[in-house]
Amino acid sequence: TSTQSVAISDSTAGATIYYTTNGSTPTTASTVYAGPISVGTTETLSAIAVATGFSASAISSASYTINLTSQAAAPAFFLPSGVYNSAQTLTITDATPGATVYYTLNGSTPTTSSYVYKGTLSIGNSYTVQAIAVAAGLTNSNITSATYTLIDANPVLSLPGGTYAGAQTVTITCASPTAGLWYTTNGITPIANSAIATKYTGPITVSATETLKVAAIQTGFTPSQVVSASYTIQPVTASPTFFPAAGSYGAAQSVTISDATSGAVIYYTTDGSTPTTASAVYAGPISVTASETLQAIAGSSTLPSSTVATATYTINGPAGTPSFSLLPGTYSGAQSLSLGDSTPGATIYYTTNGSIPTTSSAIYAGPINVGATETINVIATAPGYANSAVASAAYTINLQAAAPIMSPAGGTFSGTQAVTLSDSTPGATIYFTVDGTTPTNASFFYTAPINISASGTLKAIAEASGYATSPMTTAVFTISQATAAPTFSVAPGVYSSTQTVSLSDSVAGATIYYTTNGSTPTTASTVYSTPINVNTSVTINAIAVATGFSASSVASAAYTIAPPAAMPTFSVPAGTYSSAQSVTLSDATAGAIIYFTTNGSTPTSSSTVYSGPISVTTTETINAIAIAAGFSTSPLATASYTIGTATPTIDYATGFINTGLSTNNGASLVGGALQLTDGGTGEARSGWYSTPVNVQKFTTDFNFQATSAVADGFTFAIQNASKGPYAVGGNASYLGYGLIATSVAVKFDLYSSSGSTVGSTGFYTNGAAPSAPEIDLTGSGIDLHSGNIMHAHLVYDGTTLALTITDKVTNATFMTSQAINIPAIVGKNTAYVGFTGSTGGLTAIQNVLNWTYVIN
Repeated sequence: TSTQSVAISDSTAGATIYYTTNGSTPTTASTVYAGPISVGTTETLSAIAVATGFSASAISSASYTINLTSQAAAPAFFLPSGVYNSAQTLTITDATPGATVYYTLNGSTPTTSSYVYKGTLSIGNSYTVQAIAVAAGLTNSNITSATYTLIDANPVLSLPGGTYAGAQTVTITCASPTAGLWYTTNGITPIANSAIATKYTGPITVSATETLKVAAIQTGFTPSQVVSASYTIQPVTASPTFFPAAGSYGAAQSVTISDATSGAVIYYTTDGSTPTTASAVYAGPISVTASETLQAIAGSSTLPSSTVATATYTINGPAGTPSFSLLPGTYSGAQSLSLGDSTPGATIYYTTNGSIPTTSSAIYAGPINVGATETINVIATAPGYANSAVASAAYTINLQAAAPIMSPAGGTFSGTQAVTLSDSTPGATIYFTVDGTTPTNASFFYTAPINISASGTLKAIAEASGYATSPMTTAVFTISQATAAPTFSVAPGVYSSTQTVSLSDSVAGATIYYTTNGSTPTTASTVYSTPINVNTSVTINAIAVATGFSASSVASAAYTIAPPAAMPTFSVPAGTYSSAQSVTLSDATAGAIIYFTTNGSTPTSSSTVYSGPISVTTTETINAIAIAAGFSTSPLATASYTIGTATPTIDYATGFINTGLSTNNGASLVGGALQLTDGGTGEARSGWYSTPVNVQKFTTDFNFQATSAVADGFTFAIQNASKGPYAVGGNASYLGYGLIATSVAVKFDLYSSSGSTVGSTGFYTNGAAPSAPEIDLTGSGIDLHSGNIMHAHLVYDGTTLALTITDKVTNATFMTSQAINIPAIVGKNTAYVGFTGSTGGLTAIQNVLNWTYVIN
């Protein structure tokens, strides 16, 4: 409302500002800004800034309206007066700086007591809006006025009134988006939310003569005009129907046409043309053998003809035959097979067992893993198509056996090497040569470590059922042969009298050199010629030298000549007792260690060390010796005890009978023995006492014998598996036990994973593969392959399961034990007890000769 002084500034140091006052674009030829500009009339200032090292700035612009009158500017409305079919938004502005706008909505004159304009106004009803502007120092502005009338748009009917043959569908639309549409069908004017009118929600079916009236009505709007249409409905013959319905089919269809109007005559065409009463008259099913369109009308003597009914049928042949991504044939490993089909939307069904697939077979959803020899048959189906022909592909998968592993794996050695061969492929058989030739399945068959005593090349392959021959493993051995080490006729140890020790060597012509003072012998030492009398403690060291051989390793034997330790004594004398006895052992030699056995065998320093009273619960013989520093081994002390025991719960002491016994998978009774395997390959068998017995504490004894024995072995087992007395585990290394759940087993393994040539034993639970860890029987004197009758004695005291194996021919014995909670593992205090056995690619005849089981 007055002249303004406008200053222009710029944030860039040293910038020069150029400006114009007429709204034109400023350039460096325009006026240079040097101080505030006096703006006394309405004008627009535009300015740019220019500085060294910078491009010109963007244009800044400012418009100034100078109103030197004393009255505020009238408000401006940004919505013209008029008639509207929907709510509107009104914006009011004023050119007077700092002006406040006051307004009314009812056409009255606004004052400073009226509504204050604070933002856009929503015009949701019919209003007359008047506004003034008020600013300090100025008189009030003139009034600005606008009238807004909200009237709902007239409804629009999709079907004009008239006479129609048959029911009609009428839809109603309206240009007012939020208006409610209300209608009547009896000619009465509709009123919103009343009982006489219905709110429109969707298409109206007009099936009888009637007058439809419709109005658009909403709050704040003037209702629309009432739109009216009268419909006269004349009945017509019903339109024909087709069965089956139109669609795509994989074979010819027999189509029947029917009509709901009694007595109607049906006329039809098959070429897609519109039928008339001159077309073919329908008299029976129509055979549709190729793709075509049927059209039909129905005529009646009392009604107009029906509308035309149309049905299009597409007749397709069978779906395309599926294709395979992989040619049939023989492969050396698992393959990934994809299936495809040329018919759009086809579903592929397949089988892998050679059977013909149906729509109940597996649905192909992604690549199939072909990991074993199998035949895959496939068909394809698709909507509107017959099933495809069967496609078939046979795949033979020959996995290659793993290459054998040699230990040691070749090299240079100073003496004979015992080379073991092993293979990770289950049931693999290893063939080898030692002369460098390529091995075949006609070469040497590996059963035990190979002694390489001369330089040469060892080659090996592995073969297994269902596998291709393995890659060949080769190892070159260079043997620098040494003379065999001398041997002593008297074992090192403690003796109570003079010993005569002879030295010998297995290499013919070898000369033996020895010392008796513990020093290392050389060829300058004493030459052995006659037996050496050892009458005092001494260590004899000896080497052997022979022409063509290097010197042997040093053989050493230490002899202690000392009086024997005192013979152990027993707290309970030998004899017959009616109950278990607690036997204490003692020895008069200070510091003596007592070793004992309970199976009648002679104890050694490898036998059980006496540490506390021995519980004698069954008939047995205790033998004991004492060993003490500075003394030789004591004389043998022995005591036999006969204990009257309870009647066995399981009593096959004189041989097995069928009563109470369950035999499975070919296990049988042969001459009173339970024969677990009979020399065939791939056998897995079991024999169980058919009634569960108490397993909290027990003693069980049985004799067994393995003949023609190579592999694999058997177990004594306790189990509560779901199959009970019919449980059988896997063959080969599973020993007929592996995979039987809730179980405990003690194995007698012929084909040990540790490489033992005499066999192994061990304790296993819950069906674990009975391979490792295991206890090697090498050095025990027990050879499970020997064909000798063996006796197994098992005692469970509720905490520890103890095993004693005794060779009935040689009296060699072996003992071991393991802490185990049998009832917790099998899940009950009672369980099934018995035996399992197996063979794989190698075989054995395995018999349990007798068996007793006593609950302690």
